Amino acid sequence: MRILDILSDQYFEDLQNGRCAERDQKTLLSQKAVLTTIFSLLNLHTDQHHPEIRRRMTEKEWLMNNEKMNDGEDFPGNSSSTSISSDAESRIYCEKRPHCRP
Repeated sequence: MRILDILSDQYFEDLQNGRCAERDQKTLLSQKAVLTTIFSLLNLHTDQHHPEIRRRMTEKEWLMNNEKMNDGEDFPGNSSSTSISSDAESRIYCEKRPHCRP
């Protein structure tokens, strides 16, 4: 969890200092919202790509899980909807190395 804290701190600082796309600067309202989003996307990725999960989360279920997670507000526009669509199509994986499991 420490890595996610550091990542979310840095990303939110970049948002505040204008080092991210303008649309992103208006989307995430706090460091906590950034952390929640990162964690939620990692969970979504596991749900969409782990071979032992039989029933995949629907877009509607994922959006419901993320309601009011942006400092008590919903994420604006379709940013959450875009995330689930792109995550379902792409996969994060580890290159084949001795310390990585297939």
